[in-house]
Amino acid sequence: MSAESKEVRTPQQDRSRTTKNRLLDAGQRLICRKGYHGTNSKEIAAEAGVAIGSFYAYFRDKKDLFIMILERYTERIFASVPDLPTQALARGQARDLLHEYVRSVVQAHDLPELHRELYVSLRNDPDMEALIDRWQQESIRRIERVLRSASGQLRIRDTQAAAVLLHASLEAVIQRITLYRLAVQEEWLVEELADMFTRYLLINGED
Repeated sequence: MSAESKEVRTPQQDRSRTTKNRLLDAGQRLICRKGYHGTNSKEIAAEAGVAIGSFYAYFRDKKDLFIMILERYTERIFASVPDLPTQALARGQARDLLHEYVRSVVQAHDLPELHRELYVSLRNDPDMEALIDRWQQESIRRIERVLRSASGQLRIRDTQAAAVLLHASLEAVIQRITLYRLAVQEEWLVEELADMFTRYLLINGED
């Protein structure tokens, strides 16, 4: 039976969960250091201090492990970025809140090596494309929820289109920071993006 067709185990005990997390941590370290294509399952198992059989007990293959690493990373990002407080937007604190929001989103993406591997090495992989699409839809949904709640205080008319535009702008800046050399300081880029959001969203273009 091949590794791809083998049914993987769902950890039920603390020991099993610990082993799986060790493999995820080891895979993340190696992929960040050596790249996705420069790392293999044997190296990951050795880095985690477990037998190769343990690797295939929890993951179908290296890509399966990488997807779980990315999902875990994304869950942490979503958990660390708070929703924009709608009530405060209406009380004249919008500019500061938008700046803090943009800054927190950018800072939460603190593993640029994972982004490079996803967008450069695996961008055309169907499973990775599906993963990216799920992330994008969830991000847009979260932004749109806030915009709908604050629609009476904002100048935009179509909250869905606005959410897509805001997300696309954030994603472009994050990719620019994580994938390329910057011609300007990162903090300046974040501040200018936050100013752009402020002028676009608010009725008077300022708080």
